Amino acid sequence: MIRWLTTIAGVLCLGALAEINGERLDIPWLIHGTNHAQFALLVGGSILLAWGLGGRQLSVGVGLRPTLSKRDFRSYFTLIIILLIATAQRTWNLENAVHFYVDETNFVEGILRLWKEPSINLLGPFNYIAAFTWIFPYMQSGSVAIFGANLIGMRMVSAAFGVLTVAAVYLLAKTLFDRKTALLAAFLLAVFPPHIHFSRLGMNNIADPLFGTLALAFLARGFKTRRPINFALGGVMIGLTQYFYEGGRLLFPALGLAWAFIGALAWQPQSGTQSRNIKGGSESSPYGKQLLKGLFIAALAAILIGAPVYYTLSSWDIPFTMRLRNQGLNTGYWTDLLLSSANEGRLALYWRNQLSPPLQHFVTLPDDSHFYYGGDTALILPFMLPFFVLGLLMAFRRSVAGSLLVLWLLFTALGNSLISDNAWSARFVVSFPALAILMAVGVKALLDALARISRIRGKYITPIFVSILGIAQVAYYFGPHLALYNIQIRPEAHDQQDIVFRAQGFRPGTKIYLVTDDPDIFAPVPIFLSQFWGLDVELVFATPEAFASGAIIWGGTDYAFFVEKDDTATLTLLHERFGLQGGTFSPYNVPPEKQYLLLYYKSPMPYS
Repeated sequence: MIRWLTTIAGVLCLGALAEINGERLDIPWLIHGTNHAQFALLVGGSILLAWGLGGRQLSVGVGLRPTLSKRDFRSYFTLIIILLIATAQRTWNLENAVHFYVDETNFVEGILRLWKEPSINLLGPFNYIAAFTWIFPYMQSGSVAIFGANLIGMRMVSAAFGVLTVAAVYLLAKTLFDRKTALLAAFLLAVFPPHIHFSRLGMNNIADPLFGTLALAFLARGFKTRRPINFALGGVMIGLTQYFYEGGRLLFPALGLAWAFIGALAWQPQSGTQSRNIKGGSESSPYGKQLLKGLFIAALAAILIGAPVYYTLSSWDIPFTMRLRNQGLNTGYWTDLLLSSANEGRLALYWRNQLSPPLQHFVTLPDDSHFYYGGDTALILPFMLPFFVLGLLMAFRRSVAGSLLVLWLLFTALGNSLISDNAWSARFVVSFPALAILMAVGVKALLDALARISRIRGKYITPIFVSILGIAQVAYYFGPHLALYNIQIRPEAHDQQDIVFRAQGFRPGTKIYLVTDDPDIFAPVPIFLSQFWGLDVELVFATPEAFASGAIIWGGTDYAFFVEKDDTATLTLLHERFGLQGGTFSPYNVPPEKQYLLLYYKSPMPYS
């Protein structure tokens, strides 16, 4: 039975959030709601809606144990250890391992605006290139307030999402398969190099898999237990995927709908089975009626939670899928494809250029952006491929679970086939939980076979073998991968962000000259960073020719000159005119060939 008062309270919270952002009704007390109030309405409305739609009488499925056994305690203890491992890998050396803002300056700009404007409409796009809501930058602003205006503060939210997704994968895999597979899946996601990587970057791509995985897990529990609360939570989680990266916004509702249809057909109890409520009485409603009610609750929750986003976008006359519109293939491409005859070969061209690269990116094709994940391997490392393939084969033995995992990967590949840059790793983060579960299924199948034929007890085989797989993947990521990645993410010539990192120790009022012929110079990035860190410096960009012909008026301030180390003309000029020589290189984790040489003039005027 639905808790109507609680449900109505949740709807009112979400309605108020929608009107604060959409501003269609001009309600005075809903104009310019504070950022904190809007976030509280989203969180409060989600909790109230889940609790209200979950109902008062919770039916439980056959065989659900009311208390924890010793085996449960062992499993949860192991899971806690896995979560601690995941936390360590996602927070260790978070500031310096990748000492570079990797497409994170959009989020820096968002935080700067949140600091200045306490009543931003959080559901509008915080940047028209990255057309996502302000929710993730808002959470980052809180993290920055705790950890400081640095890379740790920017990335700690992503690390938290990454760790929580490991726990969510455990819940999903346990519902689909069994406890051992769930622990293996959680561990393999914890040590999965791409997931570690995106958990260590301050971008919102990492948020979608958490809510999407939880949505699928609760829906699966709903199919098994028929408890309305599971359907309500599943719907709420699908609704929350609408507040972050557009890939998850499109993928998880479609995946949830397709899989709900399969689950409704496949997960029916045997004839004559009755469900029992928590007080011990039997329910008279048949399974079909319970299932339809549960799916209706899930759909209603998802629509109500996601509605404020679309109410805002429609009010602002902004396309619902702006990112897809900007990055997707044009209408003419699809018209030609659909209207072409079989002998024109357009379908073969679509397969070769659009669909095959996303599929290959799972197993053989490296990140085509060379920027978001980089490296020279596909998402799955070569020595993990046999387990992935074996997992696919074994998953098909479980029709419902196997269909979910296969659809998950296929929908991800199909979605990426709709856009021009279709093998960028940042757009595959939504699929990482499915990859981890499939590899876990494969590992478990091999371990079970080894336990049957080996004289060594299985309890020794599993931890040794799994530890080797984990250590190998972590060693690869923090070793060869990051070494190559730190070169790939820098511009072709030099790292311009590094000049602002090094300027944090300069005295207030310092005038900084960046003297370079680098054609890739992008002035807004160092300017945003200097504002983010509150630096009282002036940035001047000049070519060597312009610098040589210009006049520097020496005053009561410090001067910092960042020069390419092989720019002998500028170095000679600084030495002849101002007596500067030598110079220093970056103390941070920057490849030597990507650094500028710093020559610093300290004013004789006293510091004030």
